[in-house]
Amino acid sequence: MYSDQRQGSNQPSPMKPMDSKAEKELMEKVAALQQEFAAIDVNHDAWISKEELYNYLDKKSGTRFDRAIADEIFDRMDKNHDGQVTINEFIKVYIEADEMLRRKIEAAKINKESYKRQQEECMRKAEKERLTEKLTAYGIAHNSMVHVTVLAGTDLPQFNYGENSSPYVEVTLNDQERIKTRIASGSRNVEWDEKINFDVVNPESYLKFIVYDSRLPTGDSFLGETTVRLSEIQDQNQHEAVLDLFDEHGQRGRGQLHLKLQWIHSKVRKGYY
Repeated sequence: MYSDQRQGSNQPSPMKPMDSKAEKELMEKVAALQQEFAAIDVNHDAWISKEELYNYLDKKSGTRFDRAIADEIFDRMDKNHDGQVTINEFIKVYIEADEMLRRKIEAAKINKESYKRQQEECMRKAEKERLTEKLTAYGIAHNSMVHVTVLAGTDLPQFNYGENSSPYVEVTLNDQERIKTRIASGSRNVEWDEKINFDVVNPESYLKFIVYDSRLPTGDSFLGETTVRLSEIQDQNQHEAVLDLFDEHGQRGRGQLHLKLQWIHSKVRKGYY
């Protein structure tokens, strides 16, 4: 059996107490590694040189082994970088790699269990919602809500040529509930990035977006409008849309409105959990 004859060489770190089965497995691994070390150390001087490792890998692979990879293997084993690998260094690298692999396997198991628990929790929540969710006569949840984000306007028309616009958006649900964004200043391209929510009772509802140019004190000027029916977003996914604006006669005008839209009408149907 080989022993490390050099002073100051890297000794295997103390190991945690093991049960008899684990200790037996470790001893078997060490014995196998000692045999492997002896096969590489052809001159039996109790350490492996880089040349000996080259010859061993060439023989094992049946061809000239990649020297860059061989150097990387040697450098990883040569802990104190003296150009020689002792039996303790050889065994220690293997045990460290084996322990790293074991930890990765354990982490993968923990992640798998965590994912399984999350799945089970989602299923429990979905079942609870299914049992407790109350539907309206229209077949949607009582707490149905549409979420709107008015992101930006691009290439907006100018009411007076050469003047900066001060546009805002009036958002309505069924031409009844009305919420306005802040007034933006600048040019034809503006940003609002404002979130607006509406409670929804009727699935046939629609959203209307009207863009005005704020003109105090003379009154606001109409720049364009566009409409979205909730039936277009009934899959409960979040939609990003760039919609053309239309004039008062329903003709396509100038400018686009950038929106995010999501209608949640049931927490137990596909698309939410």
